[in-house]
Formats: sequence, C-alpha cells, structure tokens
Amino acid sequence: QELIDNDIEAAEEKNSASLFWLKEHHKHLDTLRTELEEYIADRRELERLYETSIAEVERRIQLVPVAAYYDSFLHSVQDFWDYEITSVEEKPITIRKVVTAFLIFALGVLISRRFTRRFFLRFLERFHVAEGSAAALQSLLFYTLVLIFALTALNVVNVPLTVFTFVGGAVAIGFGFGSQNVMNNFISGIIILIEQPIRRGDIVQLKEMTGIVTHIGLRSTSLRTADNIDIIVPNSTFLEHEVVNWTLIDHRVRLTMQVGVAYGSPTDTVKSLLLRAVAEHEKVLSQPSPFVLFSNFGNDSLEFEVVFWSHIASVTQKLQVLSDIRFIVERLFREDGIVVAFPQRDIHVDTVQPLEVKILGQ
Repeated sequence: QELIDNDIEAAEEKNSASLFWLKEHHKHLDTLRTELEEYIADRRELERLYETSIAEVERRIQLVPVAAYYDSFLHSVQDFWDYEITSVEEKPITIRKVVTAFLIFALGVLISRRFTRRFFLRFLERFHVAEGSAAALQSLLFYTLVLIFALTALNVVNVPLTVFTFVGGAVAIGFGFGSQNVMNNFISGIIILIEQPIRRGDIVQLKEMTGIVTHIGLRSTSLRTADNIDIIVPNSTFLEHEVVNWTLIDHRVRLTMQVGVAYGSPTDTVKSLLLRAVAEHEKVLSQPSPFVLFSNFGNDSLEFEVVFWSHIASVTQKLQVLSDIRFIVERLFREDGIVVAFPQRDIHVDTVQPLEVKILGQ
C-alpha cells in the first residue's frame, strides 16, 4: 500500500497520464482487502460454531451411558413381543404367546415322532408283536401325543376350546360339502388303525390292483405294487369296497398251479412228479402238506392242480415261486416223457359214398 501511495504522489508531481489508472487499481485493492477480512471473520465464526457443536455432543454422550441405549433397545424388543394381536374372552393374545405356542407344537411333533419310533422298535424286539399291529399302535400313539401338544400350545396362547365350537360351526356351514370326503377318509383312517382290517406289510387286492401296504395315514393308505409303483388310496375305499387281504392272519399263502397233460399219460406218475416239484422248492412249506387234484377231463388234456403253501412277503415273491415251480415241472415232465398237452382236433368225415378226388391242372 505504501508503494502504491508513493507511485500516486510521483504521478501527481509529474502529472502523468497513469494517475487515473493507479487510483482505480488502488480502489480494487481496497475492495479485495475488505472481502478477505470478511471471509476470515466468517471462517473464524464457523470454526467457533464447530467447536461448540463438538463440545455439546461430547457433553451429551457423557450424560447418556451405553447401558441406557441397551435398556432402550430391550424395551423396544419387549414392546414388540408384548404387542397384542387380538383377545379372546378378554385374554390378550400377544406375539410372544403365538411364537411360544408354535415352538411348543413343532417341538411336540418332533418329539412324538422320535419317541414313538424308538419305543415301538424296543416294543417289537421285547414282546415280538407283529409289525402291522405295532405300526397301527404307533400311529395312534403319535397322533394322540400330537393332540396333547396342540392343546398345550393353545393353553399357552390362552385360547379356550369353546372358541372352536363357534369356529367349527362356521366351518361346517361354509365348507361342509367340500370337507365331507376329507372327514369320511379321516374317520375311516381311525377305524382302520383301531380294527386293523389291513396293516402295514399286508398284501391286499383291491379290485384289479394288488400291492403291499407301506403306510396307513389318517387320510390315505399307500400301496406298493409289484412294479414298485406307489398308489395312494383314500381310506374310505377300504371300508366301502371288498378287499382281499392275503396276509391278514399270517403271511402263509395257499398257491395253486394248473397243468394239462396229454391223454394217455400215467396219472399216478403225473401226481408224483408234481408233488416232487413243489417239494424241491425251498419256499414251499411242508405243513400244511401239498396235494394234487385231478381237476377235469379237458377237451385237449387231462387237467391237474397242485396246491401248496408258501410264506409270501410280497407280490413279486408269489410270482417268482410259481415261475420256479413251473420250471421244475417242465424239467421233470421232460425227463420222464410226460407231454404237456396242446390244443388238438380230430376230424371225422362220415359219407355214404367214397369221396371223389379230382386233381385240377394248371
């Protein structure tokens, strides 16, 4: 600034033309200085406000400890768990009770399944109960335990059983027709588990379908055919239709194999060979004793039936036993010269005069 003032004085003495421009430059410098001073003052004010804010935050942090934040979080969580969803007979149902009831029911189903499975495994080993009967008792015990856990869960939620009277009536009115088959199969499943007309492991024949029972539930029963195909059959079907249970009492099944031999074959030899064939098979039981029936004089053969008993565990095993015995019978008949009959026709021509035979040329 002192240099500029000296330049101005020198310019005034010389009456120089640059006097005007020096004065203008001096004005601009004064303006910039003023603005710079104002900026510095504003910067200092911002620094002071920043330091004041930091001090205030530090003061508040010191006043509110970390435990207070933790207590506030726990209080929020507790408010959420105690939130009232609805109430039944002036008893609140909160989120905490609903979650607790669900966990009790889920844990109860898991415990019931494992308990009944292990209990009946030991029950079978100790008392030698049939597998089908044990499976039925296991299912009944499992559903009973599940019902107990369900009632316990409802008690935790404070839902009285009287509520289901109203709900059940509303459901019956709204869905009565739609749930008729479901209830029919449900009641049929309970009857099957109690009366045990069929059991797990039984070989049953229902109409044209034959299979082994693999599972009996409250709604349906599973059958596994000889083709290893699982068929789901509604429980009511077993009570509404005729069902053949091959193994209701035990797994001993009477089997019959038919064979026809040519006329003129020695019948006593055929009988002995058939008895020998069934005796050679390891699956044929010696008691009751096998026997042979001379069933009929057929159009083309002398018809025999060999009747025997076998311990059958599956449909495939029955077919395999019959096939094996047919192989043995064919071998014994071939070795002894017995001919298995096949269709034959004898034509008798009755004429008064000899038949005239003509050979026609081409």
